[in-house]
Amino acid sequence: VLKYEGGEAVGQSATFQGEKVEGNATTISYKVGGTYTMKSNFAFVEPMLNSELYARFDAKLGKKTVSIPEVKIGYGVVATSELLNRCSITPATAPDAYQRIIAQKQEANIKFLINQANLRASELNSVSIKDLGKILREINDNEETRALSSIEVSAYASPDGKYSFNEKLAEKRQNVSSDYLKNELKKIKDVMKKVEPTAPDEVLLVLDGSTGQNAFEQAKQFASVTQISSLAVTKLDGTAKGGVVIGISDQLKVPVKYIGLGEHAEDLQVFNRKEFVNSIFGTDIKA
Repeated sequence: VLKYEGGEAVGQSATFQGEKVEGNATTISYKVGGTYTMKSNFAFVEPMLNSELYARFDAKLGKKTVSIPEVKIGYGVVATSELLNRCSITPATAPDAYQRIIAQKQEANIKFLINQANLRASELNSVSIKDLGKILREINDNEETRALSSIEVSAYASPDGKYSFNEKLAEKRQNVSSDYLKNELKKIKDVMKKVEPTAPDEVLLVLDGSTGQNAFEQAKQFASVTQISSLAVTKLDGTAKGGVVIGISDQLKVPVKYIGLGEHAEDLQVFNRKEFVNSIFGTDIKA
């Protein structure tokens, strides 16, 4: 019982019984005794700033009830605000190191044989691929604390052949890697739907705007596996690359949500179609 001026608040009660009593209450040994932890919450009222906590007992033997004197077990005084008001020190605030969102980046590398684009089983067993799979599973299993913000697939070809050959080889390697990744994402999505039929809330596809036609193909591949709700197109640091945004959004019928104009976090901007079109044509379009 929490007592304060003008009233009291009664907390949770508990019943105990002796070893020879037949009942469903908690049994306390006569010789050894016992311990019990009780938690109570009280709706706050102003007079509780100065209060006292008591333990109140009623003992029963058969039909007879005996009252036992209350025992004071603690003081309930909220003094922090009063101490601050009476303190002569001027309080100061300063930023701490708390971060609500901690960004984490995971890279996985797939190595191809020279002049080939075949995805070898040995590469799928590499440490980086296994670590990527582990991160994806952790995100799926801890959706309240983890979130997947973006995935980017880039492929390169060694300079052993002509430009046209290397360009096609890089495209094949990117498509093969994207196929593998999109299948892994499909598995995760299927698992999520078993737990929450409406999941996921949003699927944001991040594309490299500098890859041109490859960005189109990559977007089509992912769209064939999962329903994409919005797009983020990066590396649009030149107006010549702007057509990629319009083309992909038009083909997939998916709105562009973000565009990346550089390599830093502040270069990621919310997509504004009017400003974007004006930057391409150098005009001020009002529509």
